[in-house]
Amino acid sequence: MAREIAVRRTHSILDEVAQIHEMIRRRAFEMFESRGDSSFGEMDDWLNAERELSLQPKLEVRRSDGRFEIEADLPGVDPRDLDVKVTGQDVLITAHRHEAAPTQKSKAEGKPEVKEDGRAESFLKLFGAIHFPEVIDPEAVKAEYRKGHLRLTAPIA
Repeated sequence: MAREIAVRRTHSILDEVAQIHEMIRRRAFEMFESRGDSSFGEMDDWLNAERELSLQPKLEVRRSDGRFEIEADLPGVDPRDLDVKVTGQDVLITAHRHEAAPTQKSKAEGKPEVKEDGRAESFLKLFGAIHFPEVIDPEAVKAEYRKGHLRLTAPIA
């Protein structure tokens, strides 16, 4: 059964995208510092931080019958952890995916948090940002989620 997902209207998605990039930047710098040298490797630090903290879901965008249709594969995501924001030309999809992990780190940075049973749980931030070539009607955007698959329709204004 499909579950309707709330779509929130916003003026801009830039702040949230910047926050995600800042989280990755901080983790990449931690990796850089832990290596203890300044030799080449900054790009590897960034890419490793990005892989550790965030995932970009597979997104498919189509234009059909006066609307954009977006389909996103979000396996392992609880629908309560999905957040969809729209502007007149953008959609930002974010979610947390919970995974078992063997180490203790800070939940606030998207890293594992140790549970009472000694296991750790990580929170990978998934995000996908889409900029449409045409203006959409943010008030009419609809989203539904079923079995790890998000479907969003955005009528062209």
